[in-house]
Order: sequence, then C-alpha cells, then structure tokens
Amino acid sequence: MATVQLNQLGIVEIAKRTNNGQVLTISEVLSRVDEILMDIPFVEANQVSAYVHSERLSLPSGTWRIGGTGAVTEVSHTKQVVDNIGTIESWAEVDELTVKKMIGDQQAFLNTEFRAFIEGLGQSICTTIVSGDTQTNPEQFDGILIRMNTLGTYVKGAGGSGSDTTSIYGIQWGAGLVHGIYESGIAQPGTNSPVGVDYKGLQTVEDGSSTSPTRRDVYQAKFQASMGLAVWDNRNTFRLTNIEDDPTGANIVEPDLLVQLMRQGKKLAGAGYPKWMLYTHSIVLTQLDILAMDKANAMYQVGEVWGEPVTTFFGAPIRQLDAIGITETIVT
Repeated sequence: MATVQLNQLGIVEIAKRTNNGQVLTISEVLSRVDEILMDIPFVEANQVSAYVHSERLSLPSGTWRIGGTGAVTEVSHTKQVVDNIGTIESWAEVDELTVKKMIGDQQAFLNTEFRAFIEGLGQSICTTIVSGDTQTNPEQFDGILIRMNTLGTYVKGAGGSGSDTTSIYGIQWGAGLVHGIYESGIAQPGTNSPVGVDYKGLQTVEDGSSTSPTRRDVYQAKFQASMGLAVWDNRNTFRLTNIEDDPTGANIVEPDLLVQLMRQGKKLAGAGYPKWMLYTHSIVLTQLDILAMDKANAMYQVGEVWGEPVTTFFGAPIRQLDAIGITETIVT
C-alpha cells in the first residue's frame, strides 16, 4: 500500500511546490475558505480509476466447550469496497497579442488570469468532496454527504427544519481510516499528489469555421486534478446535521449530540489514532465561537494553529468548509 502523507504533501502543499509561480499565490486563497484541502492525506489508486479495499463483515465467535465436546469450525466474511476517482480539468488561454500590449510584468498579468482557474477548480473539488454523487454525476466521485444521508448511529439531527440548515462533519484521516485517492498519471513529476499543472507556454490555436479557419498564438496552461475518497470504516466519520443558520437562535449546534457522535466513533486520539477533524460552514463556526466566549464552557476553546485562531471542541480543530453551504436537505 502506498504511503499516506499526513500533514505533509496535501493539495495545498503540492500547489505551493509547483514550478508555476501563480499557484504559490492562489493556493492560500483556497485553504482559507475550504480548509479541508489542508488535511486530506492521499494514496495512489490501486486500479485504473478506482481504489479497492476489503471490509470485514463477520468475525468468528468461538465455542464454549468442556471435555468430550468439540468446537465449531468458523470463518470470517468480507466484501470488497470500490471507491471511484474523478478527474477535473480546465484550460487557460491568453492571447499573445493581449500580453504584448501590457506595460510592466507580463508574467504577473498571466498569473492574474490563471489564478481564477485554480480557485474555480478548488471550489469545484470541495463541492464534490461534500456532495458528490456518482448516481447522478458518474464522472465525479462520491463525497461525504451521500455516505451519511440518514439519521442513525453516526448521523444525528439538531432539530432544524426548512431549507436553511447545515451540518458539522467529523473525520479521522489516516491509513485504513479515511483518505483521498488519486490517479498517478496526473501527479506533478516526483510527487504523490492529486494535482497537475502543465504550463505549455506559447501555442498556436485555430479558431473560426472549418471552411474559414483563423490562427493565433496564445499562452496556454492546463489545470488538472484527480480526486476520490476512500472510507474504510464508517466509525471514522460522523455528521451532526439539521443545524439552523441563525447564529444564536433555536436548533443550532447541540454540544451534547456532538460529544455523543465523537464518543461513538472508532476511537478518540491516542494509541496511534489521529484526533477528530471537524468541518463546518462559517455560520456554524460563528455559533461555536459565541459558545467559546463563555468562559464557563471548558469544552470550547479558541487557540492558534500556524498563527491563525482556531476553535476546538474536545481538542478537535474545527475547520471552515463553506462548500457545505446552508441550504442542505433535511435529514430524516
């Protein structure tokens, strides 16, 4: 199995290390809004466009016996789980004539155009991480929401209703837990990454009709990302949903339910397991920050990570993931 890269070479770090200077500027814009990109460890696909692992369905239970009696022969049972990978791509073309007319740093001008492509693809990726559904969009991958769309052991509701609700998602990242997957052919040379940036420089393209073609030179770049999610054990994910978007109203974040979900997970931090990472919309972060200001509430804290204020709950960092939105369908 490929090495999982925890907090080392995620999507943001890969963007920082490309040879294309415009990515250096843009990657922080993505991480500031959809911070899940900072945390996802990635493993290379073990099929062409998918990742396969086995899930155990049953365990031998053993036989209590005394002298003269035997034990039943048993076996365990498993099933294969296939998580698919989607590829997203966009091309940028800037007319050479336009660049020639620029007074000043022409590369900086190109960067301002290329910046929009990185930001746009980043937002599309984060939206799919949350709400991707291959039943309706087979070219994408299954996100978090489709895996937790019914109330139950690992999905609890805060009582909200209507079309102005949102969620908190809890994830334990790591090998054999939850991780990203990618196709190796898209990675930057020498890296295990889901991102490819191919700056092609000056290229001649053809416009117009087949009978009256026109040609022009353009500065061209291809932006591509390969992405999927592998969830090995449902106990490594949870969802607190049906949270109203009112910062201080009724049916907002319910701390008791959040504690319950964290405790029902596979294991809290310790003994080699990573801690929970919590993801939610900025509206819910506002609710949590208001709770954190209550000095009598020791479970909420506002500290600093990498020089930035971060709200934590039971020691779990709470990341901003605005791709979740505040218009989720009520979960029943």
